[in-house]
Amino acid sequence: MLLPSIDLKEGKVVQLQQGRDEKLRIAEAPEKFAEKFSAFREVQVIDLDAAKRIGSNLETVKKICSVVNANAGGGIDSVEKAKVLIAAGAKKVIIGSAANVKFLKELGSAIGKEKIIVALDSWKGEVVVKGWQEKTGQDYLKKAKEFEKLCSAFLFTCVEKEGLMKGIDFEAVQKLRKATKNRIIAAGGIASLEEARKLEKAGVDCALGMSLYTGKIKLSDILADELDFEKGNGLLPAIAQDWKTNEVLMLAYMNRESLRQTLREGKASYWSRSRNKFWVKGETSGNFQIVKEVRFDCDNDAILLKVEQVGNVACHTGKRSCFFKKAEELK
Repeated sequence: MLLPSIDLKEGKVVQLQQGRDEKLRIAEAPEKFAEKFSAFREVQVIDLDAAKRIGSNLETVKKICSVVNANAGGGIDSVEKAKVLIAAGAKKVIIGSAANVKFLKELGSAIGKEKIIVALDSWKGEVVVKGWQEKTGQDYLKKAKEFEKLCSAFLFTCVEKEGLMKGIDFEAVQKLRKATKNRIIAAGGIASLEEARKLEKAGVDCALGMSLYTGKIKLSDILADELDFEKGNGLLPAIAQDWKTNEVLMLAYMNRESLRQTLREGKASYWSRSRNKFWVKGETSGNFQIVKEVRFDCDNDAILLKVEQVGNVACHTGKRSCFFKKAEELK
């Protein structure tokens, strides 16, 4: 599983290198920006100011939790804070600097250990805390063993690689994979989709930050993986709707690659069940559909395209909409 990462600083979405140098800042409101990740099964949301004990973005985190399936972290050092986030819609909480046996037991009793992720932030194998600013002298593998039965997953970040996009410490991740049966979410330096897939094959999920924000990994290439194409034997229904009037224009089907093509190129592309081939709407007629917005339903098994219909014709019969037949009420 690939998880987009949203880091918050001073009320804005940012990307840092090694937890210090700010390299990107998104002007858009964080909760609005987060909507582009709403189809993902999980999104990582970290309050950097709270993690460093220099502020709080709690209200912004709450808003984001209402639009994405969030694993929320940053400065959670009490059961009360964790409960507030769960009540706001967070699926899981991420515990970093405050992680110790006593606290994790208390938290597990309150919300269940399945909702607890422990952050193992490592600088060359040594656990660091307080927003990665303080070294502890503790080995990350020993910490994993200590906390294994008190949480459901570990968020393992190679801090020395974070934000550099030069590749994660794969050997360190492999050691952790062998040391624990818990789920592992790896972060820090992941530079390509190929590297992310390699980690997935090793049984490790990936949190993507800088590589996703800079386009080294395309959102269009990973978003299609979040949809349940298996439910439809590889195909999902796709409704095309006029982006201004909301008129339903047509229903077609998409496979994973046609969705990727649509997201990449901005023109509606489908899979023809009758011809058993990929096709771009309008490639022969000139009646292209320029995609303005893509939405998915609550079960991630249906697609809605908001489009500008070129030529004012969507149906192969020459009519604007395929839905021109009306079932009249029987008298």
